[in-house]
Amino acid sequence: MMKSNSSLQIVLVLYKCTIEESSSYQTFMANRHALTLDYELIIYNNSPETTVAESDLYHLAEDKNNGMLAGAYNYALLRANQQNREWLLLLDQDTKVTSSFLQELTSTISKNPNVSAIIPITMKGTFHISPLSYNSKLGNSWMTRPVEEEGETKLCLSAINTCATLRVKTMNELGGFSSLFPLDSLDHWYFYKMYLLRESTWILKSKIEHDISLLDETNVMSENRYRSFLESGLKFSKIQGAVPTLLWKLRCLARAVKYIFSKKKRIFCSLLFAYVLK
Repeated sequence: MMKSNSSLQIVLVLYKCTIEESSSYQTFMANRHALTLDYELIIYNNSPETTVAESDLYHLAEDKNNGMLAGAYNYALLRANQQNREWLLLLDQDTKVTSSFLQELTSTISKNPNVSAIIPITMKGTFHISPLSYNSKLGNSWMTRPVEEEGETKLCLSAINTCATLRVKTMNELGGFSSLFPLDSLDHWYFYKMYLLRESTWILKSKIEHDISLLDETNVMSENRYRSFLESGLKFSKIQGAVPTLLWKLRCLARAVKYIFSKKKRIFCSLLFAYVLK
């Protein structure tokens, strides 16, 4: 059945995590009554070793090859187009979805603002994660500023995937989610592309709590995972230009010096120096 253009496609991406362990799934289901729009929830399982049961509560997609975020989001984008849904809500597995966020999202979409993205303010404790604004000529490595004012903005933003609601039409114009950034920097890429198109973003007053691994000092990521993070960061800075690339490398250099004095993260020093020289 064809849906009205105010309907919502939701995709929740799991990796080595069951729906019982996913705070995003549990909090969404507990608060879904606050979302009064027509919607469909996709559970996209990127890990074949984790079992997710079929259910009438969601559409299950299993990816044995791990298409990462870009694969999951492009699957959801295709399904949104097939069902004539106008908006695409992205969820990771570690976010606390609140009823106030879903209520405000419903209200904002119902007003049909002329924007390409709707995002909440995302926090980890008292730390402001997203959104941040930055000068596109300098890149997002230096002089970023927290954006906390509710409403429409055309600022160049750095914002994260989770709880971002994107207009399907805009993502179609971008050609979908870039395979150049299957995991890291994918969010930086499409917000930057929207900025170049002079598209607007609507910032909600709602605040979302998100567990971001890069800020967790007690859980150091693997060397391969960190290499992937650096590779994507370098690739994105090169898209923005020579100055952003230089500043990104300077930030890597500063981080390498800092990590020399950290027992847990000293393993990353050689990787950081290598990417400074690339």
